[in-house]
Amino acid sequence: MRFSTQSPDGQVEKICPWTRSPHFSMCLTRSPPIRMPFRVGSAQSASTEECGFYSHPSPPLQVTFEVDTSRRVLYLLHFVSPKIPITKPVFISYSHKDARWLDKLKQFLRPLEEQDLIRVWDDTEIRPGADWIADIRKALESARVAVFLVTQNLLDSPFIRDKELPALVDAATNRGCQIFWIAVSSSTIADSPLAKFQGLIAWPDPPVAG
Repeated sequence: MRFSTQSPDGQVEKICPWTRSPHFSMCLTRSPPIRMPFRVGSAQSASTEECGFYSHPSPPLQVTFEVDTSRRVLYLLHFVSPKIPITKPVFISYSHKDARWLDKLKQFLRPLEEQDLIRVWDDTEIRPGADWIADIRKALESARVAVFLVTQNLLDSPFIRDKELPALVDAATNRGCQIFWIAVSSSTIADSPLAKFQGLIAWPDPPVAG
């Protein structure tokens, strides 16, 4: 692996065919570095040190390094990784009989989507001709947040009860998925595995539909 330092006018001053850092070597071979040379020491010094700055585009990383050319040592002084915004996938579970409540919930979530804070998924995202079971499974596996619109219709749904609910409870236990539920109407939620999770409208408070 080779890297070079450059003067402000762009002239190559030194080419070094060595490095003691495999990680830095990997970074340098992926993209041309940006140099900010700096020297310390007098002419009588046996050691010449050069400081540089390297910016890597993907993944975003900035490295400040120092080279001791006489000792053939590369010092990595500082690593900076810019904060990367994380969009949380949100899975909404609901009964098709309660579709109007899905529309109401999505109205409140839309501003968060527009800020790229969340990405909402529900089964209306499934396109005609798609493998709907595979699409739902993929959405369940990627969910970081799950919201259940709880009605008796939802609790009586075999697919939700046997597929969606166990998968999301397991995700909450093993990979930190957050589960919320909203009591839309009166139901037997107390007998559901959902009851152990705190609802957005705490049971037994009156449900939003009265």
